[in-house]
Amino acid sequence: MMRSLLLGLLATLAVGTAMAQTPPQRVLPAITLSNPQGQAVTTEQLRMSQPWVLAVVDPSLPSAEALLGALLAKESVWTERLTLLLLRPSQSLEERIAKEPRLATVRVVIATTPAVMNQLDVAGLPALLGIKANQEIAWTRAGLPRGAARLDKQVGGWLATESAAAQ
Repeated sequence: MMRSLLLGLLATLAVGTAMAQTPPQRVLPAITLSNPQGQAVTTEQLRMSQPWVLAVVDPSLPSAEALLGALLAKESVWTERLTLLLLRPSQSLEERIAKEPRLATVRVVIATTPAVMNQLDVAGLPALLGIKANQEIAWTRAGLPRGAARLDKQVGGWLATESAAAQ
């Protein structure tokens, strides 16, 4: 009797702990950005009918070039579902993206406020956010994994799995 009571208590605690560790659903906040032509764009307008990735970069940091290098080093099929959020305008970075055929499908937006990192709740750069079709933030990653292949595998794998699950 005492043993079954103790096992029941332990099971209840285990379930309670597992539930407490489940992170709350985070939805992409409503933020007004701008496109390279200076027109206002909201995060709602960035919505896609399938999962997508938001990459947050500071063009003045080497990590922005590292991300572009990783995208170009591998034939990334997921660039068509990538939105690059620049924390400040960068004509040279925007021109490089526009000239590179493998990045032709990447959408570029520019932050209009320095608070965007806080609004997105990202702590480091570059930051990658996996966004579901319903605008839920599925995951956030600060920094890049070592090697373009690993980045492609992680992001491309999530997009493929999430897309299959949505169908």
